[in-house]
Amino acid sequence: MFWNKGLGVGLMCFGMSLCGCVGRTDVDSSVPVLPRTAMEAVVLENDSIPIRGVYLAPTNWEWRGCDTLIVLSPESKGNILYAFSSDSFDLFATGGAMGSGPAEYRTPFLAGNGGANNRMIWIGDRQLGWLDRWRLAGDSLMMEHRTRLGGATGTYDVLYGVEVLSDSVGLIKYDSGEELTLDLFDFVQDSVVGHVAMSLRPDPPGGARMFYDFAMASRDDLIVLGYMFMNRIEGCRFSEGRLVPVWQIGEKVNRPDEWVANGELEKLTIGYTDLRLSDSLIYALYQGCKTDNIQDMRSTVEIYDFEGRGVERWDLGRPISRILIDESRRLLYALGSNSDVIYRYRWPDRAK
Repeated sequence: MFWNKGLGVGLMCFGMSLCGCVGRTDVDSSVPVLPRTAMEAVVLENDSIPIRGVYLAPTNWEWRGCDTLIVLSPESKGNILYAFSSDSFDLFATGGAMGSGPAEYRTPFLAGNGGANNRMIWIGDRQLGWLDRWRLAGDSLMMEHRTRLGGATGTYDVLYGVEVLSDSVGLIKYDSGEELTLDLFDFVQDSVVGHVAMSLRPDPPGGARMFYDFAMASRDDLIVLGYMFMNRIEGCRFSEGRLVPVWQIGEKVNRPDEWVANGELEKLTIGYTDLRLSDSLIYALYQGCKTDNIQDMRSTVEIYDFEGRGVERWDLGRPISRILIDESRRLLYALGSNSDVIYRYRWPDRAK
């Protein structure tokens, strides 16, 4: 919501609505609280893969299986969905388009999916409220099914993101008017089957909820949230049709809504902007810079196990907006402010 392709943070549009936002939200004391990793960051070596002329300004990406990289690029001329072979980065399939036609997108996003070994891709549209299921079949991308979650006839006015937990259930990230929050949505029943109680919320309701934005990722039954303006990560398990908090990382609870309400914008620090989960580890992209100092930052990756314990920390050496993990080849891919290249980092020998 906040992070644009120039690595900027859009704060001006929020200031007028934040007067009087004070107070605190109680935190569940029964959930174990773990410290952020304090390990010294290992500086990773990298090279770059030029992508000029293929597509422009990619905004998100996902592995589909171990051999295919799916990239979403809404500013491309022509298609917006691209499939590359992971070894050579050769383009072999495209799909989707921007426009006002019945099958075209206006504000597309790539929905997350914890089942990384299947060949399905989900594309949502924030404005129109669609969630489309695409399938990668051979050298073709084909749209199979459309679910209407928002828009004029849907449940949500605006979608901010979707995490697909299974073929039938997804987590819908949306603005309720009081907070940025999550619903469990059953694609088969076409209905909400549960609401997620967020552990941190603005107080009073409807206050500075934009400053409680979070990245989200899943693998199997583990769902992880990383907050954009707090040094905080939360882990939950999907069990018996609901999310159960199991741990949180970050002992101090920062209150960005209070800072903004008190005119203390200089205290705002950008925290976690992307999350990726492998079969056993959590990779959290952390910025750690003030909102007016973005171009000078060195993004880092904090690595935790599925119990929330720190494993390692990497220094990427430049501002990075998105990451992608290739465990089999021990590589990290990254998107920065330069839309013409993908940065490829080699893991240090001591990485697990």
